[in-house]
Amino acid sequence: MEESSNKRIETEKILKCAAEIFSKFGYQKTSMADIAREMGKTKTYLYYYFKDKETIFSTIIEEEAKTLFIKLVEETAKGDNLESKMTGYMIARFSHLQLLSDRYSNLKSELLTFLPLIERKREKFHQQEIELVYSILNIGSTSTNEKLYKKAKIVVNINKAMEIPLFVRNSMVENSFKIDDLIELILYGLT
Repeated sequence: MEESSNKRIETEKILKCAAEIFSKFGYQKTSMADIAREMGKTKTYLYYYFKDKETIFSTIIEEEAKTLFIKLVEETAKGDNLESKMTGYMIARFSHLQLLSDRYSNLKSELLTFLPLIERKREKFHQQEIELVYSILNIGSTSTNEKLYKKAKIVVNINKAMEIPLFVRNSMVENSFKIDDLIELILYGLT
């Protein structure tokens, strides 16, 4: 039990250090040796925990997705009706993405290279997010489950489509995009 706990602690240390190095230098310019040096360890030490740099990077993506989902659940739980839950969800989602954009600004030029990896690693999160939005939309709804699920998928996919421009531009609030306008559109439609 203690060995498993120690391994988890060491893994978390590696991921934290690697995330900092990736944020400073980008993926391509970061090596296993850089991560090991920053930690005061050897490359052999890193290879005990991770197969390679891509495995570290993909694990960071998974951890960021888990963190985001936890934030989404916490924020939606604070709401007591459809509007407050959806507002909490949207603000939490885009605020966290803004944080990631700021943190990993040196990865912007590499984003398209890693998009397929990011998509694969976030697939589970994507489904969980659809279920969360479905549960929000289900509050007081008279629509069928199938119709609500389609709406939930649309909301999540719209949000997902806005991630790349948000990440690249590094600005959540611009003249062309305001969270309040998007929330209003989701809640009340185009009419």
